[in-house]
Amino acid sequence: VAETALKRLQNKSYDTDTDASTAATELSKSWQYHKLRFSIISVPHYTTSGRPKKTDKPTHFRYRVEGEVIDDIETIEKLRRSKGRFVLATNELDTTLLDDATLLEAYKAQNVSVERGFRFLKDPLFFASSLYLKKPQRIMALLMVMALSLLVYALAERWVRQELKEQEQTIPNQVGKPTQNPTLRRIFQMFEGVDVLLIKQNEHIQRTIVNLKEIQIKIINILGREVKNIYIPDP
Repeated sequence: VAETALKRLQNKSYDTDTDASTAATELSKSWQYHKLRFSIISVPHYTTSGRPKKTDKPTHFRYRVEGEVIDDIETIEKLRRSKGRFVLATNELDTTLLDDATLLEAYKAQNVSVERGFRFLKDPLFFASSLYLKKPQRIMALLMVMALSLLVYALAERWVRQELKEQEQTIPNQVGKPTQNPTLRRIFQMFEGVDVLLIKQNEHIQRTIVNLKEIQIKIINILGREVKNIYIPDP
């Protein structure tokens, strides 16, 4: 962008060298991370057409800008320093109990636990924005239910990932590649189409799970005995 703007400027001519210098200065002010190194060139103009003779004197001069774009090292370095650092605050001041590396690790771990859980609540498919509660008590109750749901969600996701690693198994992710770190949402999606079929004969009701596939049975076994009893009860 800066190079293109400089080419446009160099194609222009000005009545005075001051005008040319001002135009160059104004252009460089609009750049955030670059500077313009320039000089002003005087271009003579003659009344006669064609190539002027050595004895001809110019009637007037026009002025053009010649220059090059260079990096603003000071600004770039200042930005690099500010982007490469951020403040983490803690009330644990004893570095023997919580050193800098452990603090940073705990901060980054939020992205795979609390923070990502609340990001899930903001998903349009969760329809949280469609709920309307008037009383503060009901809002507090809903928040409690959501927080508990997120807790169960995070624990179930952690359980699946640990079991996959311990059993050295994988399941396919959204693009079909094997992974040991699936999201619980992905697992929910894999169970779409699994239905409960109830067949009533007289007073007897037969309950059957239909559309269970091998990958879903694999996940059920990973989730443990309690979940397996729901889908595949012992005979």
